[in-house]
This record gives sequence, C-alpha cells and structure tokens, in this order.
Amino acid sequence: MRGRLGSRIGALALAALLAAPARAELDAEDVEIRVLLAEQQAEMETLLADWVDRNTGTWNTAGLEAFAPLVAEQLTALGFEVSVEPGVPLEYPGRKDARTGPLIVAQRKAQIAPERARHFLLVGHADSVFEPDAAFQKFSPDPLRPRRALGPGVIDMKGGLVVMLYALRALAGSGDLARADYTVLVNSDEEIGSLGSRPRIEAEAKRAQIGFVFEPSPENGEMARSRSGVGQFQLSVEGVASHVATSQRDGRSAIVALARKVINIESLTDYERGVILNVGTISGGTKRNIVPAHAEAWIDLRYDELAQGQEVQRELERGRGNQRLALGHAAPAAEARDARGREAPRRSPPGLGRAALPGARARALRRRHRRLDHGRGRPSHARFDGRAWRRCPHGRGVHRASQPVRARDARGAR
Repeated sequence: MRGRLGSRIGALALAALLAAPARAELDAEDVEIRVLLAEQQAEMETLLADWVDRNTGTWNTAGLEAFAPLVAEQLTALGFEVSVEPGVPLEYPGRKDARTGPLIVAQRKAQIAPERARHFLLVGHADSVFEPDAAFQKFSPDPLRPRRALGPGVIDMKGGLVVMLYALRALAGSGDLARADYTVLVNSDEEIGSLGSRPRIEAEAKRAQIGFVFEPSPENGEMARSRSGVGQFQLSVEGVASHVATSQRDGRSAIVALARKVINIESLTDYERGVILNVGTISGGTKRNIVPAHAEAWIDLRYDELAQGQEVQRELERGRGNQRLALGHAAPAAEARDARGREAPRRSPPGLGRAALPGARARALRRRHRRLDHGRGRPSHARFDGRAWRRCPHGRGVHRASQPVRARDARGAR
C-alpha cells in the first residue's frame, strides 16, 4: 500500500509537469491525468482570461482583496478549508502606510490512510508588477503567434495559479486528492520579496515533505530545483540645493553623485559568477533650474551564493555620509531539499529520485528532465521553502508589457 501511495501521489508532480516534452513513455495513470486536463482546456483558458483582466498589482490592495475570494472559492469547491488572512503593515521606503494584500491559506487532509499521508505544499502569488495605472491591463490573443496569449501576469503568475488549480482538479477526478495532505499558500507581496508573508511560507515549508512553486519554468522548459538569492535596495543621496542662475557653484547635485554611483553599481555585475545588479528606477530633483538636493535609486540584486550577496551589499554600503542604503537582502539563495529535509546537491539530477517519488515514476521524471535547472535570476518563493521543484507554463518576457503564455501549456501539448 505504501509503495502504491507514493506512486500515485507522484501524479501531482506529473500533473504539474504536463507541459514537458514527451521524452518518456506515459503509463495509464499519466494518460488519465492528461485526458482529464485536456477535456478542460477551454475552461482553463476562460478562467485565465478572467483572472488576468483583474488588476492585482502589488500595491493595488483593493484589487488583491477582490481577487482573493475568487481563488478561495475554487479551492473550497475541492474540499479545502480556506482562510483569507488580511494584509499586514510594511515599512517600505517611499511608501507611507504601506501594507500587503491578503494571504490565502488552504488546507486539505487525507481521507485515505491519513496516518501514511505525505504533505504537499503548493505555493503561488496573486500580485503582479503591473499596477492600475500601467498601460498593459487586458488579456488578449497574441496577433503574431497562434495559441499564445498576452496579458499582465498571464505567466507570472496567474497562469501558474490556473495550472495549480487544475492539477488539483485532475487529482480529485482520479481519486488521488484524498491520498495526501495539502497546504496551498497564495500571497500578495511576492513581487516585493514576500516581505510580509515570508515567515508563514517558511513555517509551512518546515511542515511539508514536498513543495511545488507554480511560477513559470525557465525558458528551456526544465524543472528548477535551486533558486537565486535576491536583494533589493533603495540608495538615497543627499546634495545641496541652489538656484542655477544665482548660486549654482554653491550647490551639490545629488543626481550627478547618484549617476556616478549607478555606473559603479552596474559594473559589479558578473554573469560568469551569477551576480547580476540592475538599477531599475531613478528619481530626484524638484525643478530644472534648481540644483537637486535629493536623488534615489532602486537596485535589484541576484546572486548564486550567500557570500556573493554579502560582498555586494558591503560594496553598496561603502561611501560618504551623504548616502543611505535601505532594505537590504530579501532572501538567500535556496536549494531544493529531499523528503528528509537534507540539502539536495546543486544541479544534481539524480537527487530528484530521492524526493518521495519512488520507483518507476521517479525514474520517468528523471528521464523526462535529465537536466534540472538552477533557476538563475528567478528568486520566487522557493528561496523560502527550500523544497520547491516546479514545472509550469512558460514563455518569454516575464515582467514585460508583452508578457506571453503558451495557451497549450495548460494541457501539456507541445
């Protein structure tokens, strides 16, 4: 019974992996899952379009609060006990009275052999980088690429939420949903580093044996089993204001000082070592004829090893007393762990076979994903749960105004 249980629970992994290339023979159980999902393809696309059309920018609290019950309703229909926890206040540079959107927490206990049930953690996020004032707001078919759709958050990550939901539906249809414990977490602050929800994600990860993060897969379509570290910083520089016409020599331009620092910051990028810095926004000054007394920039950092992140932070903190660095690291790099909670070796394909997916099904997964990617540049929630393997919709242009998803990924046709 235990061997059969582990094999059948592995169907969850296969449901999440349905978009993978057909590199291995499918058994009858796999085919059953595929058929169940293929029958609901049109329904999945309709739901995705509806969700994408609802703006859920990270700072759109009203939009996130309106969206959360829609996700909760779907999970409740599958027998989950669902709570929508209110957002929490945040100290966030440049935003007064900042707070996160709600956190969706859903749990379902095994009904069959509960004493042997494994515990799955499924994680996603509702927020996107597109706020209500962004020009990119609506779901639409790609006019240049058939079977591909465009929209804000269509792949990052409302497409992932739809895949997660229909994977659970497929397991319910096959009778396997009753064979495991499930916790689903959908947060609303992932795009700013999960600053409010991180403690809850970490706590739930410690309780689970297997975790899936339903963000988009790497562009090569492989499963990611290790995640980059991420840092976010606000660099503020103070100068001395003066009027250009009468006393420019007495002024000290904060913008000029910041511009010099930006060049130095960008020069710290080292692709070979996996260290990437991006100065994403710059603001400063008040009027064209006044030497600017204040300027600030937001900096994004990605890195492979904790020591690299610490090294870059020390470099950013160097400078004179006229600059201030806020926030700091959101999270270190993370590796997938096996079911016993041990660190899995980085970029080690055989490790998947130890991950509570025994026997032939684990071997099939290894055949289908001979190289398990390190998810460079894509931090996601997997930094926190440390157990996250994922395989979801994929496409180019995450965070761009042309963010696409392949519609066929939802049911697995390639």
